[in-house]
Amino acid sequence: MAPRFDLERVQEAARNGQVEMTRGRALDHLTPFIPLLEECYAFAAEVACLLKAGDYYESLAQQDLCDVYGVELPVELLDRYGFGDDCRTWYVKLTLREGGLAGDSLFFISLHALEKPMEAYVPGAPRGRRAGSLSPSW
Repeated sequence: MAPRFDLERVQEAARNGQVEMTRGRALDHLTPFIPLLEECYAFAAEVACLLKAGDYYESLAQQDLCDVYGVELPVELLDRYGFGDDCRTWYVKLTLREGGLAGDSLFFISLHALEKPMEAYVPGAPRGRRAGSLSPSW
């Protein structure tokens, strides 16, 4: 069980500012806290750069193949973007659109509060967080 997209390539796209997001399950969840769109994109890029291999949960085949992560964000980051320290656990679903000369583009399908627990990885299971279980904090 491994992510479809190499995490270093995901983070490189984020560092290069090549970030896009859906409205319904990403931007609409961020704008009540972060009113400026460019700051929403900056927040998403920072979240991508904080992802670790152990945060990976599963890959899904939807319109695009995507990787799902559950992550607990640092309070400092949350404070900087107007979230309370009770908003620590997040659901992240992303895909990497591989590019030619322009480079890869990171596309967030979901970036919002973790809504249900993510279980820990069990060898042989089709999904699970290697970093252990994660529960909603919101």
